[in-house]
Amino acid sequence: GMLGLLLAGIGVTNTMNVLLARRRGEIATFKAIGYERWHLLVLFGLEAGLLGLAGGVAGAVVGTGLSLWLRELLGRTGPILIELSVDPAVVAGGVLVGIATAVIFGLHAIVRASSVRPSTLFRDMPTEIRWFETLALAAALGVPFSGLAAVVLGSLLYGAGVVAIGFAGLGLLVGLLGAVFLGVLAIPVPLPGLLAMAHANLRRAPGRALVALVALFCGVFTIGFAAGTLQNAADRFASRALPDDG
Repeated sequence: GMLGLLLAGIGVTNTMNVLLARRRGEIATFKAIGYERWHLLVLFGLEAGLLGLAGGVAGAVVGTGLSLWLRELLGRTGPILIELSVDPAVVAGGVLVGIATAVIFGLHAIVRASSVRPSTLFRDMPTEIRWFETLALAAALGVPFSGLAAVVLGSLLYGAGVVAIGFAGLGLLVGLLGAVFLGVLAIPVPLPGLLAMAHANLRRAPGRALVALVALFCGVFTIGFAAGTLQNAADRFASRALPDDG
């Protein structure tokens, strides 16, 4: 579940990057009329929190409905009486975890967008990526997420371990996908019309395309992992089912 939240956080980062990139003129106007950097941090932080709230509420509703289905599934495996118990504190905690995840991972895109000069945005000039600042911010954001994981798992060691393993796996994934992606882009292959234009666009902004590629991979992996886990559980319960004739 915590690794799922980590992957969801990657999706939040990508979403906020896309949303804020499309609002460059709005951000430039805010800064030109006197908004300070902390104003933009609060404004876009609230937007990320609202996204997390919407996702958390939707997830809580779907999770509660899924628990009803699992109760019926488990009830068919044998003479086991299972009572449905929905704990409001657990549901509310899930929503709060969703909000915290969205804000923590959204801050990366928010800090980058709020630090750009208005003249750069008005002229639609490319924004320089400060890799040291980006890595330092990612490390700093890992601290509150580790704390969140520790609260959910009830162990500081487990929380830090999940985050460390998750970020290490993410770094390995970025390296592997990046090598394949950049290798494919570097191959001079003659392409027709629209494919040649798409290939050229990817070569102009490989970083943004790589982030989208990683987010897409993580999303598909999460769906496949969840589906495989549920199917495996259903098969194991079916293998332990008692015969209908007793």
